[in-house]
Amino acid sequence: MRRYLINTVVAVAAMIILSKAAKRELIVKNNICLAGAASALAVGSFIFDIYTMVLWSVLVMQSYTDITEQHLYLMLPRLLAVMEVAYCLVHRTYLDIPLSVMIFPAVLIAAAMLIRAYTIGDMELFLIIMLHTYNQGISPNEYMVSYLSVTGMVFAVYMIVKNVIGMIKHRVPVWKGAFAPAMTIGFLIVYFNILMH
Repeated sequence: MRRYLINTVVAVAAMIILSKAAKRELIVKNNICLAGAASALAVGSFIFDIYTMVLWSVLVMQSYTDITEQHLYLMLPRLLAVMEVAYCLVHRTYLDIPLSVMIFPAVLIAAAMLIRAYTIGDMELFLIIMLHTYNQGISPNEYMVSYLSVTGMVFAVYMIVKNVIGMIKHRVPVWKGAFAPAMTIGFLIVYFNILMH
């Protein structure tokens, strides 16, 4: 019960931040995206633990701004990265899994960024997901490879749907789009896969 209460507080706080920022015109207001963010946060409050709910809230907020503005705000992921490192040190998660297991996924993420598969904001989201995975006692090696694959597939489906809709509306096909929503959906899919095993 306590978990759901805290998760609900986190979800409400994230919605207040988004709503206030949109009202003050700090970010673009989009009612459909706000409704989607509220739904995603509500779903997350029932399925995630407290620490994962904080990450989920950041992913949802970043997805909102990526869809509406094609922009990721780096302050939230950086703050969350500091919190994940602090969690690692306080709870001594590095004793359960050696830190060296993060080398391969970090190189994989950096290599994908170098070939311009995604932006620095996307890379920072990948890195906090990697840190969070590590702190949850899951080896980032296998997790990040499957997560990157699922995210890539979700993004490909998103772009196909977007271009089909664009073709119906007689628009020119586009090859770039919001990647954070694919990361968020991919996170949910991989999380459920882990729960089932």
